[in-house]
Amino acid sequence: MTRIGLLPLALLALAGPALAQEAGDAAAGKTAFAPCSSCHDIGENAKNRMGPYLTGVVGRPAASVDKFTYSQAMVAARDAGLVWTPEAIEAFVTGPHDYVPGTKMPSITVRDEAARRNLVAYLLTFSPDFDPQTMVSTYAAPNADSAAGSAPSGSSSAAPVSAQSSSVQPSSAQ
Repeated sequence: MTRIGLLPLALLALAGPALAQEAGDAAAGKTAFAPCSSCHDIGENAKNRMGPYLTGVVGRPAASVDKFTYSQAMVAARDAGLVWTPEAIEAFVTGPHDYVPGTKMPSITVRDEAARRNLVAYLLTFSPDFDPQTMVSTYAAPNADSAAGSAPSGSSSAAPVSAQSSSVQPSSAQ
């Protein structure tokens, strides 16, 4: 194999497991995000609404947005190490209450796998500091006191909180 032929393989290996999956379409993800926008804001001037803002969500610890009141279940998920990796987000939107029993998030699910990947691709466009190598984001909202200081940084497991001691299928949390 030539050096040019090795380059794409090397880049894929460096991109990490999140990008090894089939990539989603961010433009289609905007459409998939439409139902989410009734509770979540995203973008440069995003604010907390019924749900926390989602700018910078990919790679962020769960329950770490300043000035948003999370359910005890989501705080426990954060304390257990839940980080919003692409896989965790996909799993969460597949079944929020299966992934984090007791979450305040309504039981709105994205059943279609392509739509979930598109949604994650869209969220990635608003998570410029996400590092696929570490699965962590260093994003901090402008003029916000960081709540991430009390959140763990490290775990990137997509396993649901209840799966730590059971066989529940992977999902993710808000």
